[in-house]
Amino acid sequence: MATLDEPLRKVLGDKTANALKKGLDLHTVGDLLHHYPRRYAHRGELTQLSGLQDGEHVTVMAEVVKVQGRSLTRSPGYVLEITVTDGTGELKLSFFGRKGSYRPEKELSPGTRGLFAGKISTYVPRSGRAVRQLAHPQYKVVHEKGAEEAAQEWADEIIPIYPSSKSLPIEAISTSVETVLDQLDLPDDPMPGPLLRRRGLIGLREAYEGIHRPGTWDELGRAKARLKWDEAFVVQVALAQRRVAAASLPAKPRPRPSRASSRSSTRGCLSSSPRASARWATRYPPTSPRATPCTASSRATSAPERPNRWIPRC
Repeated sequence: MATLDEPLRKVLGDKTANALKKGLDLHTVGDLLHHYPRRYAHRGELTQLSGLQDGEHVTVMAEVVKVQGRSLTRSPGYVLEITVTDGTGELKLSFFGRKGSYRPEKELSPGTRGLFAGKISTYVPRSGRAVRQLAHPQYKVVHEKGAEEAAQEWADEIIPIYPSSKSLPIEAISTSVETVLDQLDLPDDPMPGPLLRRRGLIGLREAYEGIHRPGTWDELGRAKARLKWDEAFVVQVALAQRRVAAASLPAKPRPRPSRASSRSSTRGCLSSSPRASARWATRYPPTSPRATPCTASSRATSAPERPNRWIPRC
């Protein structure tokens, strides 16, 4: 069993743990469980091959009728092409790579039934006849018994899409999360039961399950609500701790300086600079009402008219 503080290397092994550490800075089981999916995908309803349209994301259930590989003059040098049919039409599955490097060559032999999901595209070979294909589709082999039920269940599955890195595929993150959830040993929920019931929130274990492998969209929504509430609660506790720490600091109140003292501290600032006084005399001759800046007599008289532009005063 694994706790939230358990190092990932003890649960997933050194190779996977090092990849998660290097690519995403994840060190413990808790770090991985709080690496939430960025979004969720949905394979959607099963589609007949006769009704496929370019650009659609589809899920089809079909049987393999032909498997062949051919070399390419450009990189990657080889493509495995698998033709499938559901009785209403045909579709080609294309897997690019090195010869013998893909599982479909072993798993999708003629006569095999399976589910295939991806985006429909069209290409025109040398024969000139347009061919619809799924490039690198997701697939799942199904058996004859319960095939229809398994097909619909697979099509309705909600797929979490995790933030990843160049050296770490999304599939590796999903597999790691599945392994961790199966071995997770959580202590008692830190939130009191009455509080959770009053707020209509689910337990923490249920929230982790719902955010990483939700069975329905409602289950996903409940998991998000609980985890968001936990994050907001932690922020409020941190702010309260800061306020308590700030209130405990020793400090002496300082009197606010009076207006008279602030004036006296700046009196005569222009006269202390000969160059500033010369510029003032050039701009305002002695006959000007603004010729005497910042003196006691000028303050005693009425305030001069506001100049058209800003003039520094003491």
